[in-house]
Amino acid sequence: MSRASLYLTLRKLHLWISLVTVAPLLVLSVTGALLVFGPEMQAAFGPESRAVGPAGGRAPIAYSALLDAVAEAKPEARVWSVGTPDEPDAPWTIWLSGGAGVLDVDPYTGRILKDFQPGKTLYGRIAALHRWLLVAPGEGRRWVRHGMAAVTLLLIVQVVLGLWVWALPARRLQRLKPDFSHGARQGVLRLHNLCGVLTAALVALIAFTGLTYFWQDGTRAVVEAMTASRVEKPVLPGPATLAPLRDLDAAIAIGQAAVPGLAQRSVRMPSRPGDSVMLRMAEPHGLTVTQVWVGDDPPRVLAVFDPAQGSAATAFWHMRSALHAGEFWGWPVGVAWVLLSLAPAGFVVSGLWLYWKRRGTRAADTVAA
Repeated sequence: MSRASLYLTLRKLHLWISLVTVAPLLVLSVTGALLVFGPEMQAAFGPESRAVGPAGGRAPIAYSALLDAVAEAKPEARVWSVGTPDEPDAPWTIWLSGGAGVLDVDPYTGRILKDFQPGKTLYGRIAALHRWLLVAPGEGRRWVRHGMAAVTLLLIVQVVLGLWVWALPARRLQRLKPDFSHGARQGVLRLHNLCGVLTAALVALIAFTGLTYFWQDGTRAVVEAMTASRVEKPVLPGPATLAPLRDLDAAIAIGQAAVPGLAQRSVRMPSRPGDSVMLRMAEPHGLTVTQVWVGDDPPRVLAVFDPAQGSAATAFWHMRSALHAGEFWGWPVGVAWVLLSLAPAGFVVSGLWLYWKRRGTRAADTVAA
């Protein structure tokens, strides 16, 4: 196949993939951009749940006292995890077992501020639209998730095809210089090329890390093959070998002391006798989370798992959530991730507009002939 024939074939393939994926890709792109600042958006629409504060400089109550307060207010509730944000005026988030809901609580009094189902919040609905198009649980949702995964994979293919189409003709760098002197079509085409080349790697990264949540086994194999290493898992003692954890507060304090300098993100509570408590610890705006398990009686550290100290595959695998959502290095990365999330929508719209203009030009030439 000649270079010119290959160029035309790739360009047609690039176009047809855009036509097939335009609707779901627009949904993924726009909802993904909204979710970058999703927690902040949710807080803005629910300010009543943030009316807490350490009056008089007091510290949060003990975890055992917090759980007792929740149990008194909701006797049927079983706490699965407690989220502990860095901001002193923010409520703590309690996730209940079995999908029973989420509680926002005042960490200084144990008072429940908000009792809700996350899927019914604005943030939850946008997340559900992003992941499975709001389809109800069941077999249908599973196939929709596979469909969204296929669209995400096609986005990565589009990135590769777009770079290939740009690289085939001569004067590659010149065709990246924005120039509207010869009409809107040429100017938009060059902007399309320029933005595609500049954002290709990061857009592909965001797409691939999103794909890891749909097709874990396959993407994990890709990561391991590319890094020539394995995704490691922590080794924990079996619950049957441990005494029931009796002093929850002491166990959490021991876990915090095991990794000094890191801030606590959340605590996962034991669900049965012999289970350990698990702390998620991280640097502010860090890429990875260190996990600390504490159990037995008296409580002792059972394992510390820092993905950043593991293999390359392990580090990347545990970074993928932060890389996908832009949750690292603060708001500047968040703003950049919003723009990168909107990039696929911009490429689809501009690419289809260019195709429409090209067809119009051909039709005019035919009429003139």
